[in-house]
Amino acid sequence: MSRRIFTILSVLILVSMLLVACGPAATEAPKQEAPKQEAPTEAPKVEAPKGGAPADCAGDADQKKCAVFKAGDSIKIGFGGPMTGD
Repeated sequence: MSRRIFTILSVLILVSMLLVACGPAATEAPKQEAPKQEAPTEAPKVEAPKGGAPADCAGDADQKKCAVFKAGDSIKIGFGGPMTGD
């Protein structure tokens, strides 16, 4: 009896694979053009106080909210967490 069930299941799986393969082809999503924006020609100049940090960061003793970078330093921003689900 188990051999007969195995044969029936095998045939059903093969038929379902054949039907899926012969189905309609997936269509591409319509392409959307990105809005055209002009890049700024020059970065705004901000004067830093003598300590090297902007004036808004003066009260931040632990430096958890503010960070100061030199001109030309690269800043990498990452995210470690799930991208799907609730």
